Amino acid sequence: MAELENKKHEAFCQAYINNQETNYNGVKSYQLIYTDVKYDSACAESSRLLRNDKIKARIDELVNENRELNRHKAEQIEGEFWKMYNNTKYSEHTKSRALENISKLHGLFIDKKQIDATISGKVTIEISKDFITDE
Repeated sequence: MAELENKKHEAFCQAYINNQETNYNGVKSYQLIYTDVKYDSACAESSRLLRNDKIKARIDELVNENRELNRHKAEQIEGEFWKMYNNTKYSEHTKSRALENISKLHGLFIDKKQIDATISGKVTIEISKDFITDE
């Protein structure tokens, strides 16, 4: 599928997917393209656009394009890390960090963060089975 014929609809899709300020927010994307619209109208119209089959198909296409671009970038980054690892001018520490980063790109290492908090009241925590290991 190519760009949408309606240029404002295409701009809406691009803003919805590719703009860091709107970042998958239909209302903000709509307001970015249709600048003289009130918030309530933007809510209704963005919702209408996001239900449009052509808009949905174009957004899916853009998401897939971004996914492919990100995969390509990750391959380039991995290639640079391998160059660092194989280059004799780098220290063992640098080579070790390169291997660590390659492993992170492949999801073999996950950084952990500690969060300290004081919470009062009822708290529900859901843990995805993807994060549970047999260690």
